[in-house]
Amino acid sequence: MTTVRIVTSRLVSQGELFDTLDAVAADWRPSRVEARLAIRDAIHRAAAAHGGLVHIAQVRIYLPEWIDGHQIGALISALTRKGNLTPTGRFRPNGGPSGNASKPAEVRRLRRLITVEDVA
Repeated sequence: MTTVRIVTSRLVSQGELFDTLDAVAADWRPSRVEARLAIRDAIHRAAAAHGGLVHIAQVRIYLPEWIDGHQIGALISALTRKGNLTPTGRFRPNGGPSGNASKPAEVRRLRRLITVEDVA
């Protein structure tokens, strides 16, 4: 007997993608709030070390190992939409431990300091 598997897929709209990223970036669980605070501090440190510029590879240097990588990208995306970070139009390799090390990731500029309220 032959098994046939039907796979359906659809493109996710930009709005759906942002909704998902926002849900990850606003997770209420205490461990996730603690992670966002650590990411916030890492963003500030990376910006201070690089003339206000922020790139994911530079942020990771300052993060504890227990941070879930999905939270980093979700929070950077949310902070960009809030206006704390602004795109520069420049890209560098993502780096990091995932299979996306060579994938381009945008360089952003820290436009305004990220408050605890921005991430809590």
